[in-house]
Amino acid sequence: DSLMADISLAIASTVQDGGRALARLAEEPSIPRTDEVRDRWRQRLARFDPELVVVLIGVWEGMATGAPGRYPLGSEEWERTYRQRLLDPYVELLASRGAKVLWIGMPPVPDARRQRGFTAMNRAVRHLAEESPDLTYVPGDRILARRNGSYTAFLPGPQGNPQRVRRVDNTHLCAWGAVRLARPVLHYVDRQWDMPPAPNWPRRNWRWVFPRDECPPS
Repeated sequence: DSLMADISLAIASTVQDGGRALARLAEEPSIPRTDEVRDRWRQRLARFDPELVVVLIGVWEGMATGAPGRYPLGSEEWERTYRQRLLDPYVELLASRGAKVLWIGMPPVPDARRQRGFTAMNRAVRHLAEESPDLTYVPGDRILARRNGSYTAFLPGPQGNPQRVRRVDNTHLCAWGAVRLARPVLHYVDRQWDMPPAPNWPRRNWRWVFPRDECPPS
């Protein structure tokens, strides 16, 4: 979704550096819920035949998971139903041609109602990753959070200076937030395919996509 778009250029430009990899962004707002969307994914997988699929789904999926349902959001019954009907089949589809799936957990937001949906979704993905050899969970919900797991727009940098990681809308990412979520993805690529990123990748020209008025200095 749009948060994946926030980090996709950092990931794509870095892994494509040197010509050893090809990366593409496929935008869908949520886990497929119709045959039409599932068919779109099948066509993409057949066309690109990826070795790795990186997923970050949050805002729209959170609205869907937070809709009133038969079971309380986040309960064991809800998670079991969510996985059986949506999550597990989606990961199976993404991995159906042999690709590994790297799923970045949705970072926290300050709105408690929205956060309940994100927390439930992240927990379900994490539990599936513990069972599936095709799925690895990247804890974006911890990477871009305070120590207690709550929302923050700023995190300390290497010298302790604050870095803005979230836009002023409290949802989307700024460049340093994209760096922090892209880093474990690039480490995974390096471990699996021996493709170390350039040392200066966090400050390269992919950062131009982040508007200064939405990411003002700390």
